[in-house]
Amino acid sequence: MSERVPKWVTDLALDIYKVIQKPGAMDRFREMVNMWASKHEGDINNHLEWEERRRQYFQQLLSSDPRLLDESSGPPEQGWQCEAYVLRTLADSASGSEIRSTIIKGWVPPELSVGAEPEIPYPLPLSADHELTLEEKYVVLAAVYDVGRKGTEQIPPCEWPQDWGEEGAISNAKKSIFFESLRRDVSELSADHEGWLRILLDCVKRDIEGRTKQDVIEQGKDMASDETRVEGWIRRVKDHRVMSILIIAGVAIIALGAVAGGLDTIITFWAKHISMRDVPQQSASQGIWERTIVSATASVEINVRSDEQINAHNMNRGLLLAFTKEKKVLLLMESEDSYAKQIGEGTVQYSGNVRMSLTDKAFNQPLSILRDARYVQLQVEVIPANSDIVSGKINCAFNDGIPATVVVPPQRMRGNVIMVQDIDFAQLVKN
Repeated sequence: MSERVPKWVTDLALDIYKVIQKPGAMDRFREMVNMWASKHEGDINNHLEWEERRRQYFQQLLSSDPRLLDESSGPPEQGWQCEAYVLRTLADSASGSEIRSTIIKGWVPPELSVGAEPEIPYPLPLSADHELTLEEKYVVLAAVYDVGRKGTEQIPPCEWPQDWGEEGAISNAKKSIFFESLRRDVSELSADHEGWLRILLDCVKRDIEGRTKQDVIEQGKDMASDETRVEGWIRRVKDHRVMSILIIAGVAIIALGAVAGGLDTIITFWAKHISMRDVPQQSASQGIWERTIVSATASVEINVRSDEQINAHNMNRGLLLAFTKEKKVLLLMESEDSYAKQIGEGTVQYSGNVRMSLTDKAFNQPLSILRDARYVQLQVEVIPANSDIVSGKINCAFNDGIPATVVVPPQRMRGNVIMVQDIDFAQLVKN
């Protein structure tokens, strides 16, 4: 780990390490981390589905009953709310595809109103207003441990897929991204949080100790004769495709008189070669172009010629970034907010972080689809139309590990669109 990791973090990581060394503790940590990651993925998917239903509703609202667009007409049913929505669409123009924003205001049913937006619970930052679940306590400590550990085994069971064709690869990629985000957030905790984290560790210790005692009790109840144990294994292999191999091996060993050792050999063979048959095996790394797009993010900085004295966080006024080929959008990223700041010499810097939605058509497609991209189109809602762009940079990351940097050249904006033309995506990735 980096030498910049605070001592209190490495000390706490050492104490977590001591807990992990207890029988069954590492398995318990991984079980709880995996449970949290699966639930978190479900929460995100639920939120994305809700966002898509809301987008489709407002899009259809334009051609539906005009009274739904008239605030003065009153709600059509009890519980409906009159709300505004920014609908972003692509339109053809003389210069190609153009991203346009349309503000729609109309009556919305209760299940699609802002108040019904599904929450995505997250354990950090630590707050007295949010009581952590047991899974969240484990996952926070697992992140602390991974930040502060020095050469010891990593806790999370999910790793970045080496074979995107294997079962669960996309889910594992998402979980890997979730935990990497947790690590970054843990790195921002201060020494003031140490006491809080140690309370979480005490809670986890009690859970592990309680499970250990329960396991001892259950093992006592489950103790049985070798005959019963053998019958259990026979039932498990009864209809298995290699049953004949096991039977032949067992008969041969019994015939040699090595009954106990032979049965243990069969059981070991089963556990090693058969019961683990459903565990995906790591294959050789695929080329980056064959890798499925599961995430796409970008940090954007655009410098505009302006003497305006400003330092603002613009909520609900974000950015849109599109990789396009002629009039076809290949991948779209966006954000809900943006920043503007005067940086001197008559220049205002506009910035923000955009991401691809999991409902984008590029999701789950091979990265090679972006090889055809020839333009990058950027729209920053708060930049005045036809402004002079001094410079800019777009740092992209695909699948949380494949970088691509787009340099924005000086230009006069065409309306509210910034263009980077004749890009070579393969070269961007190579650089």
